[in-house]
Amino acid sequence: MIRYPHFQANLLRAIILSLLLSACANRPATATPGAAPTVANFQQVTLIPTTALPSNTPTNTLVLVTETASPTFTASASPTPSCGAPAGWVSYTIRAGDNLFRLGLKTGVTVEEIKFANCLIGEGINTGDQLYLPFIPPVDTPVPPTAIPPNPCPSALSCPTPGLPALVLQPGGPNEGTFTPCNAASDEPWIDTRSPFGTELGTRRFFFACHFPANPTSASMKLSDGSTVPLNLLSSLPNPDLIYGSAQGAVEWVALPTHPVGTYTLTFMYTDLDGSQKPEDFSFNVEAPTEKHILVNPIAGSAGTTFQVYLVCFDLAPVLFGLYGEDQPTIGANHTLSYRGSWSVTITQPFSSGNCPGWVQTSLATSSMDRRAAYSITYGNQNNVFSLFWLR
Repeated sequence: MIRYPHFQANLLRAIILSLLLSACANRPATATPGAAPTVANFQQVTLIPTTALPSNTPTNTLVLVTETASPTFTASASPTPSCGAPAGWVSYTIRAGDNLFRLGLKTGVTVEEIKFANCLIGEGINTGDQLYLPFIPPVDTPVPPTAIPPNPCPSALSCPTPGLPALVLQPGGPNEGTFTPCNAASDEPWIDTRSPFGTELGTRRFFFACHFPANPTSASMKLSDGSTVPLNLLSSLPNPDLIYGSAQGAVEWVALPTHPVGTYTLTFMYTDLDGSQKPEDFSFNVEAPTEKHILVNPIAGSAGTTFQVYLVCFDLAPVLFGLYGEDQPTIGANHTLSYRGSWSVTITQPFSSGNCPGWVQTSLATSSMDRRAAYSITYGNQNNVFSLFWLR
């Protein structure tokens, strides 16, 4: 057997060196918190047998092949930041309608920033609770609802119809006209009224107390059937076209189609110079109608009034009436009224006597938005069959 003492010694030394290097390589690196990670470098020894070419004696040579191992890092864990309001944020009381999104828009931060500052998990908040924000957000200014424009035609009287002819009516109305009461000289009390003295059903009249020793204290009307109706004393006239003059009192009488015909007596009571109560009477006839009448009662009212309309002496059938209204209100002069629309009314009540076919009572509603002016109901655009009434 051939022995190679030098080779065996060298081999032993190589094995021991390799074991030492392996032990060093397997030792873990220790990272110091806050310091740069430690890199463990080691050399791996590889034994490569070689043969010397000049002689046939085999020899082994140790060749060191150095490899750098990949560095091993031991990272220290970063501490989790704790939630809380940043410096300068203020406490805010949650108002009705608040939410994190709106509050973020008002204060210029995100929802997540608000949640972190207040240690919130979700986005739910409650009215009255406290919440930290960069500053107190402004209070919402309520936006008023869009104004609804008024109805341009709140009632049948409101809107003119372009292209149709206007109606021109004399002041006062068909049964009154204009006159100056109490214009005659007298030493005794007397009662004045516009002539004629006869009054048909479906019309109205005004009576005036003239040259009384003192203003009348009361007034009443005795009908042809013997019944008596108290009357209101007027200090001014509801028909603005009429002149009150020097009258000491006035009354209005509306002859409804339901009233009896015959002789009526108006009585003014007054205090005489001796202090006694005395009557002053005036008698006149109420007659069945002989022609068509349109009677509106009351003759004047505030905007929004519902007027009672009596259509007298018309055929028992549907009848078409015209509605007219002033665009430029006038008093005591001719009224120019524009056409507002048509109104169909069926005449249903027959007259028991006379030559008139029938009559009906109906109503006409106005609106609080209607113009304060004169209005008229006419029949067939005839100037002699109409009624003036007023919104005042």
